[in-house]
Amino acid sequence: MNRLTKAVFVATLTVALIASYAAATITVVTPTRPLFIGVSYFITWSVSDPAPTTLGIIDIRNTDNNNITMIDDKANLTNPTHNKAWVVNVIPGNYFFEINDGSATVNSGIFQVIDRNSSSSDVPAPTGGNTGAATTPASPTTTGGNTGATTAATTTTPSKSGASILRSNLIGLFVGLGVVALVMIQLF
Repeated sequence: MNRLTKAVFVATLTVALIASYAAATITVVTPTRPLFIGVSYFITWSVSDPAPTTLGIIDIRNTDNNNITMIDDKANLTNPTHNKAWVVNVIPGNYFFEINDGSATVNSGIFQVIDRNSSSSDVPAPTGGNTGAATTPASPTTTGGNTGATTAATTTTPSKSGASILRSNLIGLFVGLGVVALVMIQLF
């Protein structure tokens, strides 16, 4: 290989490596107050990539028994409003939403689902985890005759803390750049 070919190879490898660590992230915006069975709410998310994967999977996982209920197996993750209406159709318990874009799964914070015809004390409050702090108020899309208070707060809570995601991405980036440096030393 001549020097120009080697330089082009190393530059291409470096750009590909950096691009792989600058991939899109999806952040689920989730209610932190209880959701009521039979009431329609919006599941909302944000996407950092201007051209994310077209379709993804949205489901809800019960933290008490680990059961998963599919909400949409062909969710349009590029939808400009980044939301999906969903009528709560799971048993009372503690839950979190999962969105999978084909390359990774992100989770919302933990929240409660309550039967609006029973007291909220029937379901233990979530413990620990990604509950996050409320940032903006939200309300159900329809009340379905619910006479109780049904407002919810939203929070942007990725499945891992931003610091841990950044740390793991930086470690991977530096390891990759180290490999590129070693290749450059060997080639030149």
